[in-house]
Amino acid sequence: MIEGVPAREERCFHVYDGEYLVLTVADTPGTLRSSAPPPPSGARPPAHPFLDAQAHDPATEDELAEILAGCADFDAYLAALIEAGYDLAALRRSRLPGGTRLLDGARPVGALWPQGGPFAALWWQPAPGYLEFDHALVTAYDRDRALDLFAALRATETLPDLLDALRATGIVPRYRDRS
Repeated sequence: MIEGVPAREERCFHVYDGEYLVLTVADTPGTLRSSAPPPPSGARPPAHPFLDAQAHDPATEDELAEILAGCADFDAYLAALIEAGYDLAALRRSRLPGGTRLLDGARPVGALWPQGGPFAALWWQPAPGYLEFDHALVTAYDRDRALDLFAALRATETLPDLLDALRATGIVPRYRDRS
C-alpha cells in the first residue's frame, strides 16, 4: 500500500472493546483459543479454516464468536467487528486508553490512539519496525480514506496537529466508549 514499505506476511490485529484488549486475530488458519483455562481432559482448541484467534476477555467471548459465525473470511470478520463497535490496532497492550474512532460522516474510516505505534490498514500492515510514529497509533478501515489518514499522520508531529489535519480532510474524530 505504501510504496517502498514491505508488508507483513500475515496480518494480525488486536481487537479492543473501548480501551480493553478482548481478542487477537491473525490472517492464517489456526485455532480458536478461549480466555478460560483448558478443560482438565486436555482437549485441544477447535481448528479454524481462515483465522487464528486468542480471546482475552471472557465477557465478550460469546459475542465475538457469534460475529465470527456469520463471516466467510478474515476480511468479513474484521468488518463485522468494526460494525459491532470494536476497534482494531496493530499494537498489543492490555489497555489502550483514549481511543478515537475516525468518521467520514457516519462511516468509520479508522481508529486512532494517543500513543506511539504503527500505521496499518485492515488489508495491509507494514513489516515490523516500519511506519512507526511517536505521536499516534492509527489503523485505517476504509480504502478510500487510508492515504488521507497516512498523509496526515506523516505530516504532523503532535496529536493536536494530527487531529486538526484530519478535520481539514473531513475526517472527524469521535471517542467511542463501548463499556
